[in-house]
Amino acid sequence: MIDILNYLLALSAVFFGYRIYVSRRNGRAFKEIRPLTVSFGITLLLLWGITVFTAFFSRTV
Repeated sequence: MIDILNYLLALSAVFFGYRIYVSRRNGRAFKEIRPLTVSFGITLLLLWGITVFTAFFSRTV
């Protein structure tokens, strides 16, 4: 279950990163794309958190 969440977060991080790249390429300032930047940061933070959780707290059978 947590693997599916990890994949979805990775896809959303790629999506938000691409949208930020396209917006910056079109000359928009970071102030104009602040919601995209915040969303990208939150997805990266969640992705990091899940990775740390699965690395340290998962049970190996």
